[in-house]
Amino acid sequence: MEEQNFYIFEKDPEIIEVDINEWAVASYPNIIETKALGPCTGVIIYDNKKQIGVCGHIAEPRINLRYVLDKAKEIFPDAKDLEVYLGGQAPIDPPTFEEDKKSRNFVKNLLKEYGYDESQITTNWQDSHQVTTMKLDTVNNKVEYLTDDMWELINEEL
Repeated sequence: MEEQNFYIFEKDPEIIEVDINEWAVASYPNIIETKALGPCTGVIIYDNKKQIGVCGHIAEPRINLRYVLDKAKEIFPDAKDLEVYLGGQAPIDPPTFEEDKKSRNFVKNLLKEYGYDESQITTNWQDSHQVTTMKLDTVNNKVEYLTDDMWELINEEL
């Protein structure tokens, strides 16, 4: 017989959804996610020992990312044991993608400024036709990237 994991909670885990230009905090046993990351940037900062995570859905990182990182710093004063997950940022300026490259570099450089080392950062930038959901499950200490093809989703609705 296959071993199964059962979790007993005093209450059911809550799913916290973070919309565009919002941020939120989730702690065990909750799930936090942000959906429909196209050109927006998704960030999850997670302490897997304390099972607490911050999630942000940022439309323009040069304007909004510092706010989310400041809030995360209030919750996690020491960045050294944290995990950072980045997603989204579908390219929007073909054919050179120069602006997209600048934005992605800005995000990584700002994280370094806040004390995050490259070894702590997992990045899953998407292609121009994709849309991504980032999801943190604090019970399983797992961050998932769920990526769909935007054109397939649009055709399904037609």
